[in-house]
Amino acid sequence: ERDLPLLGTGLTGCDVANLTREDLVEAMRARRCWATTGERIELAFDVDGTPMGGELEALLDGRVQATVSVLATEDASEIELLRNGEVVDRARCGDARCTLVSDVAVTEPNTFLYARVTQRGGARAWTSPVWVRGVCGDGRACLGSRVAQGGGGDASDDCLAGWLLPRSVPYASSVRASGAARCNDGDPACDAGSA
Repeated sequence: ERDLPLLGTGLTGCDVANLTREDLVEAMRARRCWATTGERIELAFDVDGTPMGGELEALLDGRVQATVSVLATEDASEIELLRNGEVVDRARCGDARCTLVSDVAVTEPNTFLYARVTQRGGARAWTSPVWVRGVCGDGRACLGSRVAQGGGGDASDDCLAGWLLPRSVPYASSVRASGAARCNDGDPACDAGSA
């Protein structure tokens, strides 16, 4: 029974083939949507052809190509491309139409990329993310997987794979947090090998 604070207005845009109820619901479920602070800014975003809201796999330590296209309501705007919440690339635009194409490194097993646009007058827009699942190729990129399997593979770092402490259930949480443990040969709680 009191006045609510004025939060402003916003708009949601969806990438649809046809302006029908079914296509709109399908686009929202597929997360092919973007939001604005109220201006009718149009955005398109994809990563290696996967549209916003989608998911894809890419090699760890590899690169994916992100493309952002904007049709702003004012001439001056800036596009920022973000990986896991941190800006990895940007483009300043002098026109209402602007595109940013960027190669982005996949450095983690779970990565999300999205874009945001800021216009000269302060209006903003941002896309739904594309989720990128980093998967192992061969060699150093698979170190974490090899640790879980007890080593084996690229000789240049296999010794490291054998010595890293697995963060698994047999160790107390305090040991897992510190990354160090004392283990005796043959102790089934922590020794996974024959030597």
